[in-house]
Amino acid sequence: MWRAGATGNAAVMTDQSMTESRGGRRAFVALSLGLVVIGGLLGARLLLVTVATPSDIWLSEFTPMVAAADTAVASPIANLVAPIVRDPAVVRTRLMECTARDVPRELANPCLAVVEEGLAILPTSAELWLERARVLATDGLFDDRFFESLRKSHDASPREGWIAAQRLPFLLRHASRLPPDLTELMAADLMMVLGDWDLAAPVARAYVTDPFLRDSTWAFVEQHASLEQQEWLIGRIRYEI
Repeated sequence: MWRAGATGNAAVMTDQSMTESRGGRRAFVALSLGLVVIGGLLGARLLLVTVATPSDIWLSEFTPMVAAADTAVASPIANLVAPIVRDPAVVRTRLMECTARDVPRELANPCLAVVEEGLAILPTSAELWLERARVLATDGLFDDRFFESLRKSHDASPREGWIAAQRLPFLLRHASRLPPDLTELMAADLMMVLGDWDLAAPVARAYVTDPFLRDSTWAFVEQHASLEQQEWLIGRIRYEI
């Protein structure tokens, strides 16, 4: 009797083991197929982004949108891919035309839509918030959205020099419109770029190339920078002449 019972228990355990083994194999197969599908989707997404965006932004840690201003060309592929792939690089490519120095007024609203789309994907992008302010300014829309964009650009990257360097000339250009809190943020950006040769380049170039900025820029520098910092900036500006 005992042997018969033991044999029956062994059979039951064998059936359970086989069932568990089959279940484990099914789970492994399902997981493998899931990983293959996910890998395929990610690969397809990467391919679409690669095809739709310029090669010079693929491997760059940061490629400012303003760097594309001289060769701004709208990308039809990026526009086609945009509804399918929500990717910051695709948005940046679509914005290349909008970041040109001479933006036709009729392009302002379409550009604003692209910026808003980019912010929906990446709401913490200081660069996109700054670009939103630029597009609004291009269309003469100095409303609450304009000031909100500048505040959020600073809030997103309060201690990052690369965006401060791009933001400072724009803030100086619109200094007369800024409320006190944004004037303080402009002073913070100024302190961040002073003393760094590369970060000071945009404001030095703006001073040399834009007569409108010269008086207002230097008055602001004198108000917030030390004499040593002022002398350093004078040397940086002379290098651009």
